[in-house]
Amino acid sequence: CCLSGKGHHIAVPSPDISHKGLRTKRAQPSDPKALKVLPRPSSQRHEGPEFSFDLLPEARTIQVTIPPGPEVSVRLCHQWVLECEELSSPFDTQKIVSGGHTVDLPYEFFLPCLCIEVSYLQEDTVRRKKCPFQNWPEAYGSDLAYGSDFWKSVHFTDYSQHSQMIMALTLRCPLKLEASLCQKWGWNTLCEDLPNATARESEGWYVLEGIDLHPQLCFKFSFGNSSHVECPHQTAPSWPSWNVSMDTQGQQLVLHISSRIHATFSAAWSHPSLGQDSLVPPVYSISQTQGSNLVTLELIIPFLKPGSCVLVWRSDVQFSWKHLLCPDVSHRHLGLLILALLALTTLLGIVLVFIRRRRPLSGPGRARPVLLLHVANSEAQRRLVGALAELLRASLGGGRDVIV
Repeated sequence: CCLSGKGHHIAVPSPDISHKGLRTKRAQPSDPKALKVLPRPSSQRHEGPEFSFDLLPEARTIQVTIPPGPEVSVRLCHQWVLECEELSSPFDTQKIVSGGHTVDLPYEFFLPCLCIEVSYLQEDTVRRKKCPFQNWPEAYGSDLAYGSDFWKSVHFTDYSQHSQMIMALTLRCPLKLEASLCQKWGWNTLCEDLPNATARESEGWYVLEGIDLHPQLCFKFSFGNSSHVECPHQTAPSWPSWNVSMDTQGQQLVLHISSRIHATFSAAWSHPSLGQDSLVPPVYSISQTQGSNLVTLELIIPFLKPGSCVLVWRSDVQFSWKHLLCPDVSHRHLGLLILALLALTTLLGIVLVFIRRRRPLSGPGRARPVLLLHVANSEAQRRLVGALAELLRASLGGGRDVIV
């Protein structure tokens, strides 16, 4: 283990880990005749045993074939700088194989640093090692036929806090990954790269500064043509550190912003047809300055027009997730429609009274048409005006025309 500067312990591969005695255990031949078939020390020291292998990805196994000769010890390991480290249990077996036979060695993950190591049972013998997968793209998770073993083998630990995204990685191969910030618009959508958002790395720790922590602002780790998205997975009740809700009051929208941190929040109207991140000035802002206790702020903004949505985000950091809220103003439309109906009914009553008062004074001849003017912005309003016209025509009688 190592202790980071932030006081967290993480497990990292170390050349000093225990190998349960397998690396140091050497069996002595019990049959004196066996000494005659062992290779000469000089040959053994410089070459080691010969062997061949076959990769069986469907069975997740490497089949090792030993040519005729003495018994050998065979194992799989992960090559690091100083030594080849054994695999984790139960894949850390070391098998004794007779010459002219084969052995199947299962592996947990198909990785570029996966090696095959073979040695004679005699002490102080040279081990022959082959690491054939270093140049295989499949070993880096770029081939779906082999699965994503490389990324499954990485252990991610989330230490994000305040305005920092922090992720510690434990790798099984000595590779240096690149990391950047990306944003997901939905849980099952691709993570879009954000510009100028490269993570700082130090000894397996990846840090991004000036971030509004949110489950959909994520790390994107990459190596070569292969990449993996890892999102913060905090489970604390206080996370995320802020949220927003809304209601309407007359011609205003009231945003209720609850926050546990010192922060500044902004809001602006947006047209979804112009893109999920489009803003319509002006921008309204409010700040939480009361410490770490939960504080609810109210930000009041005037309505723009029907069909618009509002974006709310934390504006005191460089990268922030924008919450998109679309107020339901259908009840306001219904109220306006009712008012329009009452107004038209009143107008109709006035017209009827006026016409009945004038009818006795009218002489014979063709009745003059009635002109009904209106401004209708929707199909429902047009249907309402048509119904009023029919009612007016029936009330007037006498074949009086009503022109809408």
